[in-house]
Amino acid sequence: GVELTRVETQSPDSLWVRFPFSLNDAASSRSHTLIEVQFESQNFRDGIEVASFVRSTDSEEGVFQRVDADTEDATELVDSSTARVSLAALDGSLLQEVVMQSVFTPNSDGINDELTVQFTLLKVLEERPLEVMFYDLTGRLVGEGESATATGTGKVGEQTFTWDGRDLSGNVVAPGIYVCRIKVEADDKDNESMRLVHVAY
Repeated sequence: GVELTRVETQSPDSLWVRFPFSLNDAASSRSHTLIEVQFESQNFRDGIEVASFVRSTDSEEGVFQRVDADTEDATELVDSSTARVSLAALDGSLLQEVVMQSVFTPNSDGINDELTVQFTLLKVLEERPLEVMFYDLTGRLVGEGESATATGTGKVGEQTFTWDGRDLSGNVVAPGIYVCRIKVEADDKDNESMRLVHVAY
């Protein structure tokens, strides 16, 4: 294979590459060269279409031809010529890759004062109610995480919440062990993930 040159653009949802050779130089007038481009991407939802466009370097800037993958297969060499992503079935929750500190110290010394909760939300088709709550070991609600988006809803992708260690009245909670509950409301049932966090100061 040939390593392609990536073209730097201002499009965060697109990948632009340039072939270092003419694709159809060796092809007859009634045939076309078959090209396979392999790439990796991170997808969080089923059915996302990977659209492709090609342009000759001899054509006008910005004039592209769309690669049509809906009506016919490009080649019999692959099992499927679909351009839509199909995610593997999940064994568990829509909430995946939960990362957070096990200990934080909300004593206002500027070091580890805040708890950061990061996770990935998968497969939801639209924004869903999303919350991160904190409970003491008796089950009493003591705090609420603040979303980076501050909307109270989440869509597929990476999510970040923070907690400053204060209760619902604005007071710093006592040192001890607390339960972090992450919950997303889904159509069939709510999905939850639990973690323990230690407050120390």
